[in-house]
Amino acid sequence: MLDTWATPTSNPQSNDAPNGTSNADGYAYGYTVHDQQAWIDNQLDRLTRGTEQAFVFAHQPLIAEDHQDTMFSGYTNANPDWQNAFFAGMQNNGVRYFISGHDHIHQRSIIRSPDGLSGVEELICASCSNKFYTPRELTDPNWFGAKSGSTNREFSVSQEMYTVGFYIFTVDGPIVTVDYYSDSEGNWWSDAAYPGGGTGTLITPTFNFVKKETWGYSSSPKGVSVFQLTQGSGYKIKFGGTTAKVLKQGGTASDYTGRSLMKDAEAWWAHKKSVRHAYAVSDVLTLVGAASAAIEQNHSTSNANSDDPVAITMTYDSSLKRSDAVVLSTMDENGRWVNAVDKNIGGTKQFVEGPWKEGYPLGTYGVDPSTHTAWAVVNHDSDFAVIKTRQ
Repeated sequence: MLDTWATPTSNPQSNDAPNGTSNADGYAYGYTVHDQQAWIDNQLDRLTRGTEQAFVFAHQPLIAEDHQDTMFSGYTNANPDWQNAFFAGMQNNGVRYFISGHDHIHQRSIIRSPDGLSGVEELICASCSNKFYTPRELTDPNWFGAKSGSTNREFSVSQEMYTVGFYIFTVDGPIVTVDYYSDSEGNWWSDAAYPGGGTGTLITPTFNFVKKETWGYSSSPKGVSVFQLTQGSGYKIKFGGTTAKVLKQGGTASDYTGRSLMKDAEAWWAHKKSVRHAYAVSDVLTLVGAASAAIEQNHSTSNANSDDPVAITMTYDSSLKRSDAVVLSTMDENGRWVNAVDKNIGGTKQFVEGPWKEGYPLGTYGVDPSTHTAWAVVNHDSDFAVIKTRQ
């Protein structure tokens, strides 16, 4: 956990940091990230830290949504050499999540270093108070190009505004899973002038917390693929005799500023022999972060946006005949293998015989016997395998 704010050696009422510098963003800083970088690298060193996982926490985001100050003693353009060293230290030591506050908004983004050589997923945590902020325009000059054009360094993954929420991190050896819960109604207006004025009651309302999103990663390098998906892109993965493709379809999911949401995804495999009580004719693919339903909220709507699908295609045993019935499947809450589209949020279930094609809507699934490929258009993370439905 990092403290880049004023320390006892500086005057909290002054914009002067201990080293005598003045910061254009109007915040008083204590010991800078640059001052602390050697200590940070020592703490994160994966060879000596003695832990499988490491997370970095700070109050200020690397790049925020409303606030334009950063933890690098200025705006997003401040001290790029400090930023490059900090990002590299995280990436080189397997730090996958940078966790912050300051903006009172649920926001996940991929943030790149100024030199483009390092990156990390940033989580700005949802509010647990009566104050909420609204993202500024991407072209605001005080972003200094960090959110738009050729110098863009932030790629939006998920966003939920004006709600109270919390997070549960589960660390199970190399596997990290994050569950995000927030109030089902949302659309809370802030007291005072944050952001639209009004007078609050100062009485905590009744919340109904529901799970909105799950994501995670594996720190084990064996058999793990890490990839980002933008609109219309895809990723191919092979294991044993199975080839899978994950393709981001043209959904409408976007954040408040209109950015199409990127997917920060991982995949790993298990042998088909690990499947119990079903006849698996492919290996088992675990996807995390590839198809979680995106979240979009404003003061007039409060809905989980299900229109953020991916298409998954998987090859299966080439010795099977055309008459053999197979389906791309996933496990339900009872541990039974079911049609992969049955776990979708929304969509219409529809079968197509033949290959997957761009434009098939959520809920469409099919089999192409000529290439021994099964596929489905889904918006959830799961274990996926091709299962023979008649033996």
